[in-house]
Amino acid sequence: MIFGHEDKVALFTSLARQNALKHAYLFFGDSQIGKYHFARHLAYFLEYGVFAVSNKPLIDTILVELQDDKKTIGIDEIRQLRGFLFQKPFKSQRRLIIINDAHLLTVEAQSSMLKFVEDASPHVTFIFIAWDPYVLIPPLASRLLHVYFARASELEVVTFLQKHHSVAKQKAQKIAQRSFGRIGRAAALLDTVENGEQSVAEWVGDTIMELYLRDKKGNAQTIMWLLEKEMMLHRYPLNQNLQRKVIEERIR
Repeated sequence: MIFGHEDKVALFTSLARQNALKHAYLFFGDSQIGKYHFARHLAYFLEYGVFAVSNKPLIDTILVELQDDKKTIGIDEIRQLRGFLFQKPFKSQRRLIIINDAHLLTVEAQSSMLKFVEDASPHVTFIFIAWDPYVLIPPLASRLLHVYFARASELEVVTFLQKHHSVAKQKAQKIAQRSFGRIGRAAALLDTVENGEQSVAEWVGDTIMELYLRDKKGNAQTIMWLLEKEMMLHRYPLNQNLQRKVIEERIR
């Protein structure tokens, strides 16, 4: 289900039907706003003709993302794409490469991706997903068509929560105020608002958004560091109180 990006659904489904998708895109915008969610929907549309994620296998799509035991996406993961890139698609007219959390690509990995983007066959489309174009090296960023995913209005978030999660208006308004217009964030906050507690990972997410809105360029390094911390808090059983102290010291 896609909410708030209906214009992009119409555009990309039209392009896909005409086999007119561009060679490489950068989906950028705030975290938890639906960029990766949209890319997965597009993958299913390309293979099954329906813009909805299902349990069916994706044959012509490959996802590049962080492995559990690593902090970055390195050159070894990128090299594994070579065989996939130069094979013809089976079900779809195109093969799709989705690079989630592209800010975690090492410089070496980005350089390798740049070569793939330049040399890959015309039946391949790349989608890089990041919070900001500045996280990629300029030669790579310049070869991608940038697609901005905007935040929803507070009213749109309230409508989403009421319509799709049957949330009472007062609770929906509380969540909308804390979501900063991010639908994914609003969905994640449902249980938090219910019990009145906020995890350290959720606090980090709010802090990232505040720094981004205040001065995204000036706070770029801190934001990237916080994104890594947020990911680790979600993935590993870290000491929450200790992590919060470390983060508070860093951002003072």
